[in-house]
Amino acid sequence: MMCLSDLDVISKFILNIRSMNKSTLYLFLNSKITFEATYWGSMLIISCLFLGHFHQDYFNTFLFCLVWFPFTIGFTYYLNNVLIKKYLYSKKYFRFFLYLLYAFIVSSFVQITLIVGVFIVLADLDYNKMNPIINDLSMLWFVQLFTSILYSSFQQIKEEQKKRETIHQLEKEKLQIELQLKELELNTLKDQIHPHFLFNTLNNIYGLAIEKSDDLPHILLQLSGLLDYLVYQSKEENVALADEIKVLQQYISLEQLRFDDRFALYIDLQGGDQDIQIIPFLLFPMIENAFKHGIKPTNDSAYLKISSNYSVDTFTFRVENSKPKNKSPKLHEGTGLINLKKRLEICYPAHHQLKINDTLDSYYIQLKINL
Repeated sequence: MMCLSDLDVISKFILNIRSMNKSTLYLFLNSKITFEATYWGSMLIISCLFLGHFHQDYFNTFLFCLVWFPFTIGFTYYLNNVLIKKYLYSKKYFRFFLYLLYAFIVSSFVQITLIVGVFIVLADLDYNKMNPIINDLSMLWFVQLFTSILYSSFQQIKEEQKKRETIHQLEKEKLQIELQLKELELNTLKDQIHPHFLFNTLNNIYGLAIEKSDDLPHILLQLSGLLDYLVYQSKEENVALADEIKVLQQYISLEQLRFDDRFALYIDLQGGDQDIQIIPFLLFPMIENAFKHGIKPTNDSAYLKISSNYSVDTFTFRVENSKPKNKSPKLHEGTGLINLKKRLEICYPAHHQLKINDTLDSYYIQLKINL
């Protein structure tokens, strides 16, 4: 029977392992040669002290363990590399327990053979001189199972650590790919804005040129400012809200010159003096959509209301325009608004609200951003 001192040895060994720092333990487990040599050397010493303590015959017990321990190592490797990995992991429980039973039978036969063939010879064929603990197969099985289960536990820790590292690496790679795809998509959307903006603006200039408008030189000057913002500022990740509002005012001036007094304009822009950063050309599509689909198609009087306000960490931008009377009830969303929605999803996920109210007579869009 085991005494308290023997249990204390085993308990202290387990407690020492538990008290190891996790990073140190993982480093130790990942160094295969160091781990194998240290583990089996330690378990050989512990087994000799534990088995030899019952009869105070440490020398003969050590000789027996030198012969018996390689078999214990083989049993442990068979348990981990074959039974657990091949059958237990694949949920072939019947085969796992069947082959485990076979392993117990073979192991018992080998241990009896070792006791009879080795230890009796060492005891000069005198059974009474043998270490009594060696005759107790249950005690040998206890040591062997304890050694194998402890080794399996370490291997499980190692496997779990490898799985976590693999999952972490895969998640990291997945995140990098997603970021690259989002960046590529965002750059594509930016590139779509430029030709779309130029096409609409040049169309406006073309119309004024046909009319031989005297305002054409002034419009070209305004366009120069817009192109400067388009070429240089729009490449930045973020721009100042004040710069974005300035570009909006230049664009509105261009459209005012073209449409003369065809529409009433109401502007109340607040927050431009605040230190606010937004992505470039964020607000522009909302204004452009109003002119293209609301003001341009009508020959009647029309209106355009533009307002913004800033409170705490929220910036709100609103655009409302009248709709032509002969227009269909639902106003068509241009390319600019479609791109706007995609850019908001990429740059302000879960931090924006885009509200659209399309009625028979008016079109209202409100963008709220949590900065």
